[in-house]
Amino acid sequence: MGAWLGARRRDDIDGDRIGLIGASQAGWVIPMAVAGGGAAFSVILSGGTTAYQFENLWSEWSREQETGPDLPSFEELDRRIRNVRDRRSVIDSQLRGYDCPGLWLYGLRDRSNPSELCIELLERIADEEGTDFSIASWPDANHGLMLCRWGGGGGARRSEPDGPRSARDDHRLATQAEHAGWQADADEHAGRMNSVRALRVRT
Repeated sequence: MGAWLGARRRDDIDGDRIGLIGASQAGWVIPMAVAGGGAAFSVILSGGTTAYQFENLWSEWSREQETGPDLPSFEELDRRIRNVRDRRSVIDSQLRGYDCPGLWLYGLRDRSNPSELCIELLERIADEEGTDFSIASWPDANHGLMLCRWGGGGGARRSEPDGPRSARDDHRLATQAEHAGWQADADEHAGRMNSVRALRVRT
């Protein structure tokens, strides 16, 4: 925020062409920033739009620091999270007051953030308010928008040299195994990953 406001005051920079880019918790921060006006655009990767407490439930139930085939399925997580009564966004008013184009990018194998619900909220606000949101998602991407079969382990710490293998190590090995298996069907896989599912595009 400070860098953005400082750049806008510089004589050698066109302040009307500066935007904001962020990831994850930026989904809460950037809407509060742009609600005051002045941003030319925003780009948010895996940004949370649901309530903080609600996202914590998703992270806990999904076991976001782990990886492997025994993790809860995303279908199971989706059913469970939709039974939570209060899913109101803490930034609903800021999202409705968005006054610049916003590009939102999501991976649908995100164990940190309930991407589908975030997308639904953004689509509803875009419909109700005419907000200039563009939303795209990748079906096989995790919170870091990286290819991942199970979606977990993206934020795990590395283990000590002589300690047990960390979730990140498991994630790396699992990803290597996936890539080896998918080489036999590389064309189909490449087509699937290169086709962004554009859920909402407004110009």
